[in-house]
Amino acid sequence: MIPKQSKKILGYNAKFIVVFVILLLIIITAILRYNVTMQSKVDWLNQSDWSHFTGSEEIDGGIRIFPTERVINHRDTSTAQPNPPINMRGSYLKTSSDFRIDFAVSGVDNEATVQFYGQIPVIYDEWRQERSSIRITVTNDEVYARIWDGTAVSSIDERKYSLNLCEY
Repeated sequence: MIPKQSKKILGYNAKFIVVFVILLLIIITAILRYNVTMQSKVDWLNQSDWSHFTGSEEIDGGIRIFPTERVINHRDTSTAQPNPPINMRGSYLKTSSDFRIDFAVSGVDNEATVQFYGQIPVIYDEWRQERSSIRITVTNDEVYARIWDGTAVSSIDERKYSLNLCEY
């Protein structure tokens, strides 16, 4: 029996060339997808509607957030639970892939907190439960991150990072 001769293109086996071209297309697609993702930045701060967010004021170069001291008071007079406002009428990010948020905080007097919500919290009578979200708190000497997945009253992960603002 005489073996079949493979077709050769420019001295290479045709199957090799087909596999090579497919791999090359996959690599090019991945590179293009990465570049498009990295270049599509959104200026969330300046393109959002802050007029309905209690405790905020648009200023040159950003947004100034004032503490509102909103709390949920418990009937048993136990410690009040913080109940900060949520900008539900502002911009939001809807994605199923990885993303990055860059933000700067200035003018901090003792402590500043920002929370990014995947879902708004459940609030009922004298009770509030955080759902999927991440809260970043900046103090004079640390950055404190807490993550909720919505399955429990407490966060599922907490991280503290030392910070020395005098160095900056």
